[in-house]
Amino acid sequence: MGAYSNDTSLNILASYAYLGNDKRFEELAFDLHRKGKINLMIDSGAFTKHNAKSNFDFLTLNNYCKFLQRHKNECEKYVMLDVVGNESKSKANYEEMLRQGLNPMFVLTMYDNDMDYFRYAIDNNPDCCVAGGATTKGPWMIKRFQTAYKESKCKAQIHGLAYVTYPNMLQLPLSSVDSSSWKIGALRYGSFSFFKDGLKSTDIKSIRKNTKVPPKLLFMFEKCGITLSDFLCKSNHSGNVNIQSLMSIMAYLEYQNFCYKRGLRLFLAVSSYMDLAKILYVKENINNLSYNEFKKIQ
Repeated sequence: MGAYSNDTSLNILASYAYLGNDKRFEELAFDLHRKGKINLMIDSGAFTKHNAKSNFDFLTLNNYCKFLQRHKNECEKYVMLDVVGNESKSKANYEEMLRQGLNPMFVLTMYDNDMDYFRYAIDNNPDCCVAGGATTKGPWMIKRFQTAYKESKCKAQIHGLAYVTYPNMLQLPLSSVDSSSWKIGALRYGSFSFFKDGLKSTDIKSIRKNTKVPPKLLFMFEKCGITLSDFLCKSNHSGNVNIQSLMSIMAYLEYQNFCYKRGLRLFLAVSSYMDLAKILYVKENINNLSYNEFKKIQ
């Protein structure tokens, strides 16, 4: 369990998989939590390592524990290092983290049905993770959250890993959820996100086909000083600081506020210093945004 929770809707999930090899990113993330500007949750990076093509050999239990010993009092909560698809090794990791004086969020994986052990972990720390949201959003996942909460005797403060499904996430016994879609949608798929009775999105092809911009998105363009010529310029739709990225961050910050007022923390998953710097710029300049200034972020 981390030291404290900051009273802010700006919830950030950062993984040791990325923090562990980037000192600038590490320093910024924990400094922002200490100053109360963000509410920080640390993920182990187990899922990232499992699916990665690149080298994450540094991501070991020993290194992760050393990292948490330095930073455990500078975040709201932190996740155990599980081993994807291996229940016994995951439990061994959890026990070793406890032995080292840490008290991480236990991860109930999709294949884990040992509810006696789950209750034991909840007695140690009611903050926990229920996995599966990255794979499925349907009835099985809904039932899984409900079962975990019931089996914990309603003690579990459940974080739904990668589960951002509106409005279900607000109707389930969840304390928090996380999403990386704020980044992926804009940079990989070129989506323009906006919040209007839930999160909506469109793209350049749809706008050109319909020959109009949705009113909420048009308002967001005007708020950031984005002109027609800016919109038509191809270079503004590529790279890390494109128009879609700015729109997405604005939309997800509004989404965070919406959830926060309803008792749910929506964490934005970040994987670099740049990710966090962009979000911070939008948050701190929400009433004085400029796309030209956003493009200067490095």
